[in-house]
Amino acid sequence: YNGGQYKQALPLLEKALRLYTETLGEKHPHTLTSLNNLAVTYDGLGRPTDAVPLHEKVLRLQTDTLGEKHPSTLLSLNNLAQTYYSLGRPAEALPLLEKVLRLYTETLGEKHPSTLMSLNNLALTYAALGRPAEALPLLEKALRLQTDTLGEKHPGTLASLNNLAATYDGLGRPADAVPLHEKALRLQTDTLGEKHPSTLLS
Repeated sequence: YNGGQYKQALPLLEKALRLYTETLGEKHPHTLTSLNNLAVTYDGLGRPTDAVPLHEKVLRLQTDTLGEKHPSTLLSLNNLAQTYYSLGRPAEALPLLEKVLRLYTETLGEKHPSTLMSLNNLALTYAALGRPAEALPLLEKALRLQTDTLGEKHPGTLASLNNLAATYDGLGRPADAVPLHEKALRLQTDTLGEKHPSTLLS
């Protein structure tokens, strides 16, 4: 979706949610899918305050009906955490992200893309809370696993490389940061070109 499509989708999703709830009940899979889609649409429209109660409700209902380890429940848990984060509430996102990482690791393994995503999200939340020393080992692990599974030129790997370098900077360790910045710059220049915004940022 782009912004215009989110705006067009909103009244249709609100209507679908109302009709599904009336005809199938709030715990039916179709209703839960509509509830989740509506919450994501509010996020996409830059309305996280409206999204939060929907994310909270879908998470509660999915946990009740599907269990906390179901992929849909874990995705909803992650969505709620990200919405808290976007609202400037990283302290509320943190325990959710810790739980997401633990459950993804248990159910999917540490090298799965969803696990790697949650590893990075948790690390960035620690950093946002002024806890870079706790973010550091997570970022180091994420970079190692992404390099092994995705390759060093993958966008996710490059993002982790930059995040790790920035964390070293934040910890007052520029000597550790410099080779990572240099590597990120070289790889981004090769893959994205020297005029790409990410390359220029590096």
